Amino acid sequence: METRDRNLLLMKLHYFLFLGSLGPILPSVFVMGKQMRISQMVLGIVNFVLTLLIMLGKPLVGYLSDLFHRQRKIVFLSMLIILMIAFSLLNWIPNNCHTKCGHVRPKTTTAHPNSTSTTTEFTNIPPDSMEDMIPEPGDGMDRPPTDMELLATYSDDMPIDNTLISKPLLKPEVNTLMENMKSQLGNPLEKTSTAPGNTNNHEITTLRMNIPNVNLTILTDNTTIGGTSNTTIGGTNNKIGGSNNTTLGETNNATIDSGNFTTPYKCIIVCNDDYLYLSSRFWYYVACMCIGLMAFNVISSTSDAICFDILGEGNEVHYGMQRVYGTIGFGTTALISGWAIDTFSGESDLKDYTPAFCIFVIFLAADVICCFYIKLPRIPVSRAILEDVSSILKEPYVKSFIFFAFMAGFCEGFLILSLFWYMEDLAIANGSFGNIKLIQGITVACETLLGEVVFFSYSDKIIELMGYGHCMTFCFFCYFIRLTSLGLITNPWLIIPVEMLTQGPTYALSYTTIVAYAAAIAPSGTSATMQGVMAGVNDGIGYSVSSFIGGIFYELVGGSYLFLSYGFAAFMCMVVHFFVYRRAVQKLEFEEKQQDIEYSKDLFEMRITTPR
Repeated sequence: METRDRNLLLMKLHYFLFLGSLGPILPSVFVMGKQMRISQMVLGIVNFVLTLLIMLGKPLVGYLSDLFHRQRKIVFLSMLIILMIAFSLLNWIPNNCHTKCGHVRPKTTTAHPNSTSTTTEFTNIPPDSMEDMIPEPGDGMDRPPTDMELLATYSDDMPIDNTLISKPLLKPEVNTLMENMKSQLGNPLEKTSTAPGNTNNHEITTLRMNIPNVNLTILTDNTTIGGTSNTTIGGTNNKIGGSNNTTLGETNNATIDSGNFTTPYKCIIVCNDDYLYLSSRFWYYVACMCIGLMAFNVISSTSDAICFDILGEGNEVHYGMQRVYGTIGFGTTALISGWAIDTFSGESDLKDYTPAFCIFVIFLAADVICCFYIKLPRIPVSRAILEDVSSILKEPYVKSFIFFAFMAGFCEGFLILSLFWYMEDLAIANGSFGNIKLIQGITVACETLLGEVVFFSYSDKIIELMGYGHCMTFCFFCYFIRLTSLGLITNPWLIIPVEMLTQGPTYALSYTTIVAYAAAIAPSGTSATMQGVMAGVNDGIGYSVSSFIGGIFYELVGGSYLFLSYGFAAFMCMVVHFFVYRRAVQKLEFEEKQQDIEYSKDLFEMRITTPR
């Protein structure tokens, strides 16, 4: 008993260190690929192939663990070391992106906000063209400009809107405006060209003004230069050169305040995407990611098999009390690393994951030491592992349970692949990308520390109360709520409460139900093989199919529609599983009644034929 308690304590520590090491890495491994400019479609296809390999690898390693029972610890420790090497190498992949910073060099560009014919300098510059406007350091253009020209072309047929002009200019107004600007700013304004307008009293006029010692602000989304709230040059309320409803095209209070032109030193991310999918860095990333994720999945199912062996037959429902410590470790390190990555990266949109890999190596090295001292219990060895397992898998309800384990993996696999992509897309749309790693870290911490902890801790009582079948139906209902809610969200901060409330009854409860059921039905000496089969279906086939579909359609239809579609699939699973399980229970009750009747008949015949 003392050895069992000691081993359970070490298993708790193993789960804490093992999943704690992966808290900074697992949620970000696909985001790292996206930062390398690998498309969601390609990442989905890569994950599809990877999870097919996991589907084959988990049962195979489980079978070998049962077959070579005495060497299980060696296999287990070897997989931990392989995991450490593979994921650590991800941090050494040559980066194909770099941050380019500098003051934006003068460049005249033509913009057409609201379909007008306005031409102005530094207005509505497309992001793709901004790279050419930031000079390389040392070429003499990386300092703030000392003299700039602002060009504005005014046309008599321009509509009234929030652009550089609010009404056409008459010929007399142009002359008056030039005189007014001359008196205000010392002759900065000159007429450079004119063209006939639609009537004799109108003309198309180009005005040029030189404003010394000015830094210009680059704004996009139909805004222009200087000022705030969709204003234009130096003024407010969508006006130019002043306030109180004045515009550059009027003669009263028309001034240019150079103090409003304040902005900034800009930084952008520049990537070399030429031949990315043929480059060594792409295949280096794919190889390290695949080896690392395969090792992680094999270790997970092997850990569960060892845990159930230590717990002993009949105690499968107490698995959650051991696994909850892994959740605590995962959530804690995910939160710390999210803050550390944002802090370490500064204001750059190019995230530096070095703090995450440091946490990973420290925790996993400690876990290797911990696992070395775990004494694996002696269990009966099956002489026909494959035959024993296949006989169980032929049972009708076991077949249906395996299918719904696949569907649970289908729902969870999409969340693992796409949730952080979706959060970053929402953050970009809402202007909160600078804190995205902190938001993601808080999300994972709430998922685990406030969601999974509760359901892993009380999963034994929930399963004893509801049974394995009703638990699966309830899990699909919660997946429906979770996926649908995420599809309707428009702010990344709102994802936090949704994940906090739904991660427990979806992932934690479904995972515990699946592995506990696999342990309960496994013949003696086949625990690792049965865990490998069930896990291979759940996070092997389920994840692979979900990754393939999600990766392709995420780019085609967007995250919101895809989350809603997966929510509908979860709802259908809930309905179908409810009726399948109900039918299975009715059939089992009927068979038990028939057995009772047969037993009663046999007992009656024994009584009347036995001589007294």
